[in-house]
Amino acid sequence: EDKENRITSLQKAFDNLVHERNTNTEMLQLMKAPDLFVSILKPVETNSVYNGKIVASKINNRGYMMLNNLPDLEESKIYQLWVAYQGKFASLGMLYPEGKEFIKLIDDISLIPFGEQMQFILTEEFIGGGQRPSRQVYLIGQ
Repeated sequence: EDKENRITSLQKAFDNLVHERNTNTEMLQLMKAPDLFVSILKPVETNSVYNGKIVASKINNRGYMMLNNLPDLEESKIYQLWVAYQGKFASLGMLYPEGKEFIKLIDDISLIPFGEQMQFILTEEFIGGGQRPSRQVYLIGQ
C-alpha cells in the first residue's frame, strides 16, 4: 500500500509539472500576440499584499487570470472573476486557489469586450458562484 501511495503521489506531481509546462508554453505564445491585452488588478483594501493580472489575446482566443497572495477562504467559498461593461456583468471563471501564486485559464474569453470600456472584479462567492458580483470585492482592474 505504501508503494501505491508513492506511485499515486509521483503521478500527481508529474501531472502537475506537465500542466505547469503547458501553461508556461501557452503564456509565452500569448505574450507574443500582436493584440496582447493586460489589466492590472489592484486590491480594494489599502495595505493589502494580494494582486493580480488579466492577460489575454482575442487573436489567440486565450486569456489567463494570474493571482497572487489571496487570502485563504472558508471551504464553502470560492473566488469569482467578473467583467463589467455597459451596466452588465459576465463571469469569467471561478477558482479556489491553492498556494500563493495561481494561474487559471479564463473560461470564455469571448465575454471580454475588447476595445470597450470595462472593469474586472474579483469577488468572494459561495461555491457554485453568483449571478452578480457580491459586495466582498478583493481586486479591481481596468
